[in-house]
Amino acid sequence: MTDIITDMKTLLKELETNKASYDLFKEALNTKNFAQCYDILNEFAGSRFEVTIISSFTQWLYSHSINPLNYINYIPDYFLIEAPIHSFTIPNNITSIGIYAFYNCTGLTELTIPDSVTTIGEKALSKLGSDSHETLVITMPIALLNARANSNSSTYVNYIFGGSS
Repeated sequence: MTDIITDMKTLLKELETNKASYDLFKEALNTKNFAQCYDILNEFAGSRFEVTIISSFTQWLYSHSINPLNYINYIPDYFLIEAPIHSFTIPNNITSIGIYAFYNCTGLTELTIPDSVTTIGEKALSKLGSDSHETLVITMPIALLNARANSNSSTYVNYIFGGSS
């Protein structure tokens, strides 16, 4: 948690150097316009190759009992990149998963993707569960798995097939 708080303090301090972005971010956060928050963070962090700051922001929201996915219908790019999570269920309102969204979540052992998800971004599900000796279980609709298999994306391990076809 300390690293997340340090990252958030660093982010806000650096955002303050760009008054317009800082004011927009504060307003978006106060009004729970998380789509705009993630857009600002993607622009800011992506230009500095500090995309883990986006994951830190997501973890900070969850640590304050705020689920950003209740306010948006997609999982943003770099959403939980390298986050120390073990299990994650994507809610039914989500239609897409951004690039690198769960990349390198090495402790992840279970991920559930609902039928509502129709697209998964590049490397969103790469390098999952590699620190664990447990099986990684990804539950997803067969149609989505077929779409991924036909897109020359990286392969997955140990699927439990579910959902509609």
